[in-house]
Amino acid sequence: MAALLQANATPELVARITADRFAILMPDKSTSECLACSERVQEALSEMAGEDISLNCGMALLNPEIATASHWMISAETALLEEQQLRQDGQEE
Repeated sequence: MAALLQANATPELVARITADRFAILMPDKSTSECLACSERVQEALSEMAGEDISLNCGMALLNPEIATASHWMISAETALLEEQQLRQDGQEE
C-alpha cells in the first residue's frame, strides 16, 4: 500500500497511521494538487482491486495556525471525519 501511495502521490512522506489509515505529507502542494492526488490514489486502488473503491480523504493545508506536526494531523483527521459525516448524511436522505 505504501508503494502505491508513494507512486501516485509524489509526497514528502507516506506513513501508516492505523491498519486502514495512511498519512500523505505534501507540504508544498496546493489544494487542487492534493485533490488530484487523492483521485489518482483512488483510481490506482480501484484498478488494483478490480472494482470501484471509495476513498475518504482529510486534507489540512499547512498554515501559520498549525504549529506542530501533531496539530497538522489532527486538522486532517477532523477534515476526514467531516467528509465522512457529509457522505453519511447524503446517504440517509
